[in-house]
Amino acid sequence: MKPLGRTARNLLLAAHILCAATWIGGVAALVLVSAVGRTAATGDALALARTALSWVDRLLIVPACLGSLATGFLCSWRTPWGFFRHAWVTAKWVATVTMIAFGAVCLGPWVDDTAARAAAEGIAVVADPGWARRASLVQGFGVAQLALLVGMLLLSTFKPSGRKKA
Repeated sequence: MKPLGRTARNLLLAAHILCAATWIGGVAALVLVSAVGRTAATGDALALARTALSWVDRLLIVPACLGSLATGFLCSWRTPWGFFRHAWVTAKWVATVTMIAFGAVCLGPWVDDTAARAAAEGIAVVADPGWARRASLVQGFGVAQLALLVGMLLLSTFKPSGRKKA
């Protein structure tokens, strides 16, 4: 298939960058609200913080990561970068798919579970070791995801290690 023209390629790249920036911002918000929520003194404050995490996940992170995946796919398919021509593109693919899968299977359910339980049980839920562990996992893996996303941003900026050998 014929590669995209310059204007179409630039618009696609701009959409990809916008999705990636939104994903990074959403994960940064998740980490921040998670940290602030740990200091909640009332059940209402805790429920609000955990519900905010759920909203950030559903309304920012999920659409942004899926948009980043879709625009990344189109960039690889319809531009000379390709899927496996450059090591940095391949690394971004592996990281993106891994983060989306982990988010869908683990992080998203943990966020929703901690939010639902905080709303139902109030501040007493923090005494439950299972709930506290999930809340800590959300924050810890949020930090890890943020670090991976910043690493991917650096890969995209510096594009190390040219083309792969045939």
